[in-house]
Amino acid sequence: MTKEDLEQAIRDYIVEDYEKVYIGKMWIEELFYHDGSHRGYLLKLGINSYERPPIEIAIDGDAETFLKYAKQQIHDAGFDEIRYSTATKTYPENYGDCRERP
Repeated sequence: MTKEDLEQAIRDYIVEDYEKVYIGKMWIEELFYHDGSHRGYLLKLGINSYERPPIEIAIDGDAETFLKYAKQQIHDAGFDEIRYSTATKTYPENYGDCRERP
């Protein structure tokens, strides 16, 4: 199974599981031992924001083991419920007054 086949299988699974199309970036890397033999796969899912690091899923083993593990992790993560927010700290005009007692 090629990396493109794995990527398409994961995209198809997301549609099947979440009933939504994943439009973010996706990278699949094959991992190797020092001697050059196959070790496993690494999946990176880029959530559409430059401020958030990609979500990484990795496991040692063949393509079928990786695909089964990645599907389970994607299902358990609840990616359709991820919400990001940004907060800004502000001070009222009478900030110093709130500590004074009558």
